[in-house]
Formats: sequence, C-alpha cells, structure tokens
Amino acid sequence: MRNRLSLFTVPYVVWMALLVVAPVIMVVIYAFTSNAGSFTLDNFSDMGAYVSIFSRSFQLAIVATLVCLLIGYPVAYAMAKEGPGFQRIAMVLIMLPMWVNFLLRTYSWMAILENNGLLNQFFSDNLSERADYKKDYLDFNLLGEDTIPQLTQELIRAFTVKRIGYQFDVYSSLLRLFAALENPDIYKAAHISLRNSQELLTAEQVKKLIETHHGAIQRTNLAEALNYSCEHISRIIKTNTGYTLKAYCQKVQMAEAARLLRTTELPVCQIAASMGYENRTQFYKVFRREYGLTPLEYRRHIAEE
Repeated sequence: MRNRLSLFTVPYVVWMALLVVAPVIMVVIYAFTSNAGSFTLDNFSDMGAYVSIFSRSFQLAIVATLVCLLIGYPVAYAMAKEGPGFQRIAMVLIMLPMWVNFLLRTYSWMAILENNGLLNQFFSDNLSERADYKKDYLDFNLLGEDTIPQLTQELIRAFTVKRIGYQFDVYSSLLRLFAALENPDIYKAAHISLRNSQELLTAEQVKKLIETHHGAIQRTNLAEALNYSCEHISRIIKTNTGYTLKAYCQKVQMAEAARLLRTTELPVCQIAASMGYENRTQFYKVFRREYGLTPLEYRRHIAEE
C-alpha cells in the first residue's frame, strides 16, 4: 500500500523539480557566473542601484503576508468545519498554484495587471465609451463650419424653453440644419482603421489643436503641446486621416478660408494672411486645388446661389 502511494507522488516530484527547483538553481548559477561561464561576483556590484526596488519588494511582501493572513485564517476555519470531501478539494485548489514557479506566476500577473495588460485592455476595449473606435469606419468631420453647432443649440433651446409657437422655431431650425448639411464643402471623409482607443484619443487631440489654430500651426508646436515627437504626430495624422500632416493642415486652412469667404466681406489678401500665407499666389494655388475655384470665383459662386 505504501509503495502504491509512493507512485502517486512521482508526478508531483517531477513537476516540482522541473518548474520550481530547476528554475531556482538556474537563477543561482547565472547570478555567480559571467557570460563566458566563469565564476564572478560582478553581477552584485550594482546592487546599490536597486535599493529602492528591494525596499518596495519588502513592503509589498509585508502587505501580501497580511492579506494572506486575513484571508487564510477564515478559509482554514471554514475548511476545518467542513467534511473530508470538501477539505480535499479545497486543499487541491489552494496547493495547485504552488506547483508553478514563482517567477512564472509573477510574469503571469504582470501580463494580466500591467497598464497594457489583459485586464486593462479588456476594460478599455469593451467597457469604455470609445470601444467602437477599434473598428474600421468612415470618419466624417465638419471643417470650419459654425452653422451646424449654432442650429443645434437653437433646436435645444426651442425644446427647452417651449415658448408659444415653439414648434415653428423647431421646424425652421430643422430646415436650415438640413440645408446646411447638404453642403459638401463642409465635410472631410477618410477611411480610418484604429488600433486602440489611446491612438484615437491622441489623434483627436492633434486634430482639435490643428482646427483650433485653423491649420496655421507648426509640427514642432503640436509636438511640444502634446509631449510627443514630431514623427509620432505625423504618423498619427497619416494613420487616422489618410492625409499627411501638411495636407491635413492645408485642408483645415482652406475650409476656414472658405467659411470666411462665405460669411464675411474680408479681402482675399487679409484672409490669406490670417491663414498664415504671406504669398497670395500660393494661397490661390492651394485653394484652387482644394475647391476647383479661385477664392474670388468661389465667393462669386456662393453669392449667385
């Protein structure tokens, strides 16, 4: 009987030898040997640089011990009150994690709990408001158009205040809103494939800064404002809009210029200067490429409609 029971311990002994004892022996060997395989103590010469890490490790060990005591005693008491069947199952469940080497357990927890780990990735991808942004989609943005937000505010105000005859205000605002939405010049559409919500957030921050400055902002200023490298800013814009940073800034500039041409009587030279173009010929060239008309032709075309 005793020999039969001894046979049942063989798998456990082999498992412990491979996954617990062997890794510890390898750590000890690597600690006292050089790359050439000779004995050395040089690996311990920089231990002073890791004092803060050791200190934090001891603190975490103390906290973990206290937590284990708080959990372990109630569990042990509950096991003592139960029958042998429950005790055997509970003991297996408690001992099972101990069969795996502590380094493997540590790296497993790191993969689960780190900033980009499985748990955080699950919550950010599935429970956040930006979960859908991981999918491919067509992104339609309004460029330099103030009419849409104004009409939306009028609709909200009409529904909130509900003055006498407010229904007519709603109908009027809706008609003007639909008429404004029919204008193709106010849209920018780009096929976007985003890898994660953080990338989208960065892209939105970059686009908002560009649109706030009406496209007249340098790449270095964007990088400094958002604490990213210039190359990262350019890559984010290219990936998420389909345009280079320069092309996207020009589109924003021309959209703002078109709005000023439609809604103001400012001279073209003044509009070009406000967009950061000292050379009016260059401004005409970029505007014509974007809209197929020169600024003056565009203004006359809008006036004739």
